[in-house]
Amino acid sequence: MTGRCRSSWLFRLSLCAFSLPLLQRGADPPGLAQVGSPSQVLLERRSQLQAKKVVELKGMLRRKGLKVSSRKDDLVKRLLETLPEAFKVEAEEPLELWRLSRVQMVRDLEDPKASGAVQREAKQRWKEFEKHFSEIHAQLRDQQKHSIQQGLLRRGRCLIGDEMGLGKTLTSLVLAEMYAEGWPVLVVAPTVVVDNWINEVKKWLPHMENQVEKLDHKFLTKKHLIRRWEEKMIFVTSYDQLWRHPQLGQQADGSPYKVVILDEAHKIKDPGSQRTKAMLPICAAAQRCILLSGTPVLNSAAETWTLMAALDLQMPSYDAFCERYCDFKEMEEPDGSITRRPVGARHGEELNQIFSSYMVRHKKEEVLTDLAQITKYRQNFRDKINGKYVQKIVAIMKSQQKKRNHNALISKVFSQTAQAKAAPVVDFVEARLANETTQGKLVVFGHHHVILDELEEMLKRIGRQYIRIDGRVLKDMRQGRIDRFQEDPEVEVAIVAMRACGHGVSLTAADTVIFAELYWVPAILLQAEARVHRPGLQHSAKVIYCVLEGPPFMDDAVIKKIIDKERLADLLTDGETSERSRFESLAGGD
Repeated sequence: MTGRCRSSWLFRLSLCAFSLPLLQRGADPPGLAQVGSPSQVLLERRSQLQAKKVVELKGMLRRKGLKVSSRKDDLVKRLLETLPEAFKVEAEEPLELWRLSRVQMVRDLEDPKASGAVQREAKQRWKEFEKHFSEIHAQLRDQQKHSIQQGLLRRGRCLIGDEMGLGKTLTSLVLAEMYAEGWPVLVVAPTVVVDNWINEVKKWLPHMENQVEKLDHKFLTKKHLIRRWEEKMIFVTSYDQLWRHPQLGQQADGSPYKVVILDEAHKIKDPGSQRTKAMLPICAAAQRCILLSGTPVLNSAAETWTLMAALDLQMPSYDAFCERYCDFKEMEEPDGSITRRPVGARHGEELNQIFSSYMVRHKKEEVLTDLAQITKYRQNFRDKINGKYVQKIVAIMKSQQKKRNHNALISKVFSQTAQAKAAPVVDFVEARLANETTQGKLVVFGHHHVILDELEEMLKRIGRQYIRIDGRVLKDMRQGRIDRFQEDPEVEVAIVAMRACGHGVSLTAADTVIFAELYWVPAILLQAEARVHRPGLQHSAKVIYCVLEGPPFMDDAVIKKIIDKERLADLLTDGETSERSRFESLAGGD
């Protein structure tokens, strides 16, 4: 063993053997912060774990038949002889040290003395931007300026979690502009909004109008496109393109992008998905990584891990994270095996404190105080359904009781609930279109094709112009249909699958939104609502949720699940739960 290596291990051992007694004697090692500060807690926790490790190592050496005296130099010698087994780190230690380091980072950001260099750099970058791009600076809202400044303090690695409709696109472009020395920049977005991103770049960064390019697999083979790939400065591509063609995640010369923006970053919530596996290395290689999501938490605390892992190379493992911050539910797989799935959240306030160290967030009601309001209603169709659907659902529930496959049961009952709703919902929409007192454009959101198909057939039958956007519509064609709805007065209705068009687009021409059915994830519903309730809405709007009350239908259970998940998401993102749920009007009464 070299002298340098031996010295390193001697230093680590000295930390094990002497730091805890030093603290117990009350002596302060050089540089130790005041008692009770995060750095003091960090050192104490580390010392306790290391002292515990020394005791364990003594036992390990004795079990191997090695005599260990109480003398420290003898312990040093024995430990050096048993490397590398001697210094196995417990899973608890890196998680705890990571947590405390994030808490300390937030406190440092608020303390100019602790983060002087970072704050000076942030002020200088802001000053240079204001000097050279005064027209863009003048269009920024105060909330956007604050988000950008917080992004600068995090050195361009952050999650901008402003609620939908608060201009995260512009905010991220300006923040990326402040790191222009690292360009070209890669923007990754859902396919449906790629064209919109290009338009937004041209609108907000007019000096880059000829430097923005839509990046797809064709750039890998066509010479004239390869030249553009080498020359342009802003590239916009989709998640689908990236995971199918990983080469697009690098510059034309094979080097990593230094500045990356991920729109709707909750798309990488699942660490096992192809999309996430493609994106995390790109984020890790970038110097600046800007994530955007107005709904960063959809279902459980586990979903925050990938967002933080995209920004932080020191993240603890996914398994260790989930053990600390999630509950677990045993799920039966199709092959009969049982797996543990992370659900819900534990230590929510603690996780919010950590998550907030990566994120800057503003809420719509705090910023857009003059935005036209929406009013939510609940329409019960229980007395209008065909009784055969009650019988079908009861039969499904009986047949599934012995199979123990809870997910299959839920899926089948959910589907039958949609079929039961289809006819009365279509009649309801047709009646509103015929009523002269309720004239105005409609957006009808659904999930199952049975409802969307019957709505479309009705509109054809009565001769009303409409657009339809769902998974069957090519993604490149969707923006054109959205523009028709927004601009053509003859187009009265938009039939929309809530998951196909629930983010990144504007449907503010509508004054009524009808949810033909519910969905389990509150963020999906809120994203769909936000297609209408956003800047550009010139009038009040109504949101009508169509429900079927009582068993055996699932809507009552879905509403309860929606409200529970909403509270969890609010706790993790905002640090508190609202006294009133945004879905309170769904919980009872017509």
